[in-house]
Amino acid sequence: MKNVKHFILIASLVLVIQGCSAEKEHEAIQNQHQEVIQTEDNTTNEDAKSADDEINSDTKTLVEETETEEVVVSESQDIDTSIFIYANEVEVTDNLDHIKVVIHMSEDFDKGKAVHHALNEIYFFLQQDRVKEVNTATFEVMSGDITITQLTVDISKFEPGEFIIEKMIDSVMNATKIDKMDDEVRGYGENLKFW
Repeated sequence: MKNVKHFILIASLVLVIQGCSAEKEHEAIQNQHQEVIQTEDNTTNEDAKSADDEINSDTKTLVEETETEEVVVSESQDIDTSIFIYANEVEVTDNLDHIKVVIHMSEDFDKGKAVHHALNEIYFFLQQDRVKEVNTATFEVMSGDITITQLTVDISKFEPGEFIIEKMIDSVMNATKIDKMDDEVRGYGENLKFW
C-alpha cells in the first residue's frame, strides 16, 4: 500500500513537471527531491518513523487534493515553487534583495512533520539561480491560519551539503535564524537533533 501511495505521488509530480518548462536545473532539482522523499520514508529514527506512518495514511488524500487545487502562487516567473510538493499552497514575494515564501501545509500533518517536509523542500528551493541572487529568504510555514515556524536564511551562508536528509537540513539550518517556532515543532526538531 505504501508503494502505491508513493507511485501516486511520483506520478502526480511527473504530470506537474511535464506541465512546467523543461529547464535542466528544474529537472535536476526535482530528481534530487524525489530521492530525498524516498530516503525520508526509510528513516530509521523511531519518532520520525511513527510520524511518517501517520503521514503516509493521508498521502493519497493529499495527492488527490493537490491534483484538484491550484497549488502554486508566485509573483516571480523565475522562481519554481513546484518543489513544495507537501504544501497546499505556496506564495512567493520576490523583492530585489529578499524573497519571502509562505508555505501553507495541510492541517492533516502534525506540526513537526510539516516543518520537516518544508525544510527538505527549502534545501532544493535555495539552489535556484534567482534565489542565489538575493541576500536573504524568509520562509513562513503555516498550518491552517497559524504560523508554526518562520525562518530567515542568509543566502551567502547556505552551502548545499551531502545528499543525506540530516545533512540537507543541517545545510539549511546552518544559514538560518529562527524567527518564530511553535513549541511542538521545537520539540520535534530537538528530538531529531535538527536544531
